[in-house]
Amino acid sequence: MLTYTVGDIDYERELTEFGGDPVRVHVFVTEDRAEVMGDAEPCKHGLWRAAELSSAEGVRKVVYGTVSPDGKTGKILTVDREGEVLRMSFEGLDEPPLIVAAPVWPVIFYDLDLADLNAVLAGMPTLGQSFDFGVALVWPELGSDLLQSRGTASARFDGESKWQGRTAYHYDVSGALTGELWIDKAQAHILEARFDQSNYPEFRDFHLVLETERLDGEEAWQTLKTRNWGNCPAK
Repeated sequence: MLTYTVGDIDYERELTEFGGDPVRVHVFVTEDRAEVMGDAEPCKHGLWRAAELSSAEGVRKVVYGTVSPDGKTGKILTVDREGEVLRMSFEGLDEPPLIVAAPVWPVIFYDLDLADLNAVLAGMPTLGQSFDFGVALVWPELGSDLLQSRGTASARFDGESKWQGRTAYHYDVSGALTGELWIDKAQAHILEARFDQSNYPEFRDFHLVLETERLDGEEAWQTLKTRNWGNCPAK
């Protein structure tokens, strides 16, 4: 199991002309699960996303929700894979599910800040070679489809390079995402990613950098989920 923290995502707020503040994101990855949780305002429910997946085929299910003071997660919406389509349904709403054609497999959900791609990479036998992956996005922006299939991204292997003293595989990415990707050669997880396409409406682009990594496991991850509620006033 690998738990690590990433940060430095360049984004643009609605009224900010250039740049913005770094966003810290926490990622928990196992061979069949990837979870993401952003730093939240103290004493408020934090946003949480999780994917069930396989190293060969990518996403089976994605759940979007919140984290409560006891570390439990509540669902808001669920995206299920059914064959070659993705089916999205909101919790508690008696509405027909939204269905879109799925991109090429393995697929990643860009909203998950590449957590699911990290899990797929860990089981991929072709690191050090070029590979393709599908890109999907859940973007609740007024006037657009909530569930979007963005198509295929191609990661072209460009050789080994040094990344902060580590040996990394470097990739040039084109297609649904355009930019660069650095993957740790020894541990097969993402060290840095720079893409021109944002993964949320308020962001300008995407820049993700590994800050810390810890082999902490499930118990430490559950503790992290409750950290936001550590010194809250009693109700």
